[in-house]
Amino acid sequence: VFDCQFLANEVKYTHNGCPILDEDQVMLRLYRFTETETFTETFILKVRLLDSDCNIIQLGSTPLEVPEFYGLSNTIDKNVLTFVYDTVMNLDCTVRLATHESLLPAFGQLVTGQLPKGQARGDQPHSFLQIRNKPKWRMETGQDDLKEVRTFKVNCDEFLIMGLRYHHLSPPSPDVDYISISLELVDSRSKNVHKTENAWIPVRIRNAFTNQPPKASFIAMLILEVDQFILTPLTTRTLDGEDSESPKAQLVFSITKPPPQGFITHLDDHTKSITSFTWTDLNELLIAFQPPNCSHTERRDYEVCDAILYHGKSSRKD
Repeated sequence: VFDCQFLANEVKYTHNGCPILDEDQVMLRLYRFTETETFTETFILKVRLLDSDCNIIQLGSTPLEVPEFYGLSNTIDKNVLTFVYDTVMNLDCTVRLATHESLLPAFGQLVTGQLPKGQARGDQPHSFLQIRNKPKWRMETGQDDLKEVRTFKVNCDEFLIMGLRYHHLSPPSPDVDYISISLELVDSRSKNVHKTENAWIPVRIRNAFTNQPPKASFIAMLILEVDQFILTPLTTRTLDGEDSESPKAQLVFSITKPPPQGFITHLDDHTKSITSFTWTDLNELLIAFQPPNCSHTERRDYEVCDAILYHGKSSRKD
């Protein structure tokens, strides 16, 4: 929430889809208050990424891959990912992971574990260094235990030696999942942020199905009975959708062909038409059809076309 008279550099859009997304849309709602009324208007702010500038986080020659359902991927290391920046500029490089914010990965989790078998011995020089430099996250795990990692912020070099793996948990799933990370370069002297970059690391899941689009539910009637002039809510008995890879709460219906007369509206402001709505709003009876203001003696049929879209970041669906 911000005031309409916002200052320069006060409101910003941060792109976090490198290198997948080159455009985005942000829905904004404008409020104007008077002594007696409150006026609202919803509009779409379109964002185009002209120069991705995704040149620090670079995918390596080895893809991150899971051999089977419930399997573990190979380790995230310098073969999977590299960070390219000027190391002589006194820049501190850190990587941040917050799965609860990005909701990624969607069909698995990041884990550490599976340490090399055989205990390190203090009478061997190389083993002594292993004990001394053993990271804290590995000291907390057993030799064969897996420990879920949800949130952390570590040095870029440490990130590549943490032994992070992707653990698949939710079949059936698409054959691609993503890990979202944020990188930050900070001047070590002034502590000013030199540059930030966000990226999605793809995870290939073998023997999984290609991502399938959602579809209309065969149980729904797809017919809405409306009386003249009466605002009539839509229900999930009238219209519904389903997707085998995601919960219904993440479905979005986009109106690709509005009715020739009347309009689909949201009950937050039933005087205006809408171009899309969520399954959650549909389930809560917040989506309705407003018939035209003219009367007719005979029954009339109107057709509305909807495309069901997946409202998530893990997969791209049509």
